[in-house]
Amino acid sequence: MSSGSIFVPIDAQRLEEKLKSIAIAYDLIVVTLIGGDILLGGISKHWAWNGRTVSLSFNTDEGRRFRHSCFIDIPIGLIADISVVPLDDASIPQIAPDDPQLQFLKEIFEIDDGVSTPKVVPDDPQLQFLKEILLRRILPVQDYPNPLASIIYNHDTQVASSQGFTVGYYVEMALAQDAIPPEGIYFKDDFLLYADWPFFLQQTAGSVSLSAGIPGLINISKDVSQSLQTQVLQRLKTTLADKIRKKISPKIGEEDVIQGCILVPEPPETTVIEGEECHLCMLVESHSAGESCPVLFKVKAFKYPLEFLGRVNSVLTFYGELLPIPLKVLGETHERTLLARAIGYLHTT
Repeated sequence: MSSGSIFVPIDAQRLEEKLKSIAIAYDLIVVTLIGGDILLGGISKHWAWNGRTVSLSFNTDEGRRFRHSCFIDIPIGLIADISVVPLDDASIPQIAPDDPQLQFLKEIFEIDDGVSTPKVVPDDPQLQFLKEILLRRILPVQDYPNPLASIIYNHDTQVASSQGFTVGYYVEMALAQDAIPPEGIYFKDDFLLYADWPFFLQQTAGSVSLSAGIPGLINISKDVSQSLQTQVLQRLKTTLADKIRKKISPKIGEEDVIQGCILVPEPPETTVIEGEECHLCMLVESHSAGESCPVLFKVKAFKYPLEFLGRVNSVLTFYGELLPIPLKVLGETHERTLLARAIGYLHTT
């Protein structure tokens, strides 16, 4: 036993056996160090036994799901014991019933209200475990929300500092960027990346015309020759042309259309507007060197991989409402922010 130690290190073989009974990523565990300190978290998703370290993962103090999380690699010579925290289903943080990822997995396993007829091999232990996790809607420890996330983060980072451990950070991305060319992404044809469909549907809901037909009857007609997507792209083009022609600077609360290149802050900043999660980005206007505008867009309405957004180098057109939201983005302070209603690439010949 080394100086300052209270416990002896756990035998490597016994540690390996204990780890085999732990659900990687999903079980909340306590790691007791030989000095008496403890660390909380889950076994990191991609860790495998190497006989040297145990990788412990936990969320950042922001408590957000996906994207950023933390990990600590603990030398096994400093581990006295590992045990699972016995949480019942009422205490375990769970995925929301309407979560898109949960719905996708339910389709794979053909699960409906807890009854499943899986398409996969039923006796595969890994798939059986995944199905159990799915039915119980358990979140991985690294995705725990607050207040648990901040409690674990603050505790573990303090212990890590006192022990001289390095706290690493994971950034999870749904899609690999290997296929993106070195010069970035450039679009060739008109392409609508984003549209706030409820906003446009509300605007078009009243666009009907009444006309006299057979005496005593009224004909109600509506132009359905264009899809809503085509109408939104046309709105982008028309509004942009009007702005260029009239050269009028819009006021707060008015609609505006801006063209420019997009910059994405890291880590992403989010908020909630109109009851929906919104991400923040920066739009640098192509026609005014140095002039920029912060933009908020609803994550749910975006139909392009968010992790690819920072690699798009085409000049995009943004249509939305100017709001009196003061923000500091990428070191610049702005008095107004554009709430995007549509974002697209407009091909020019």
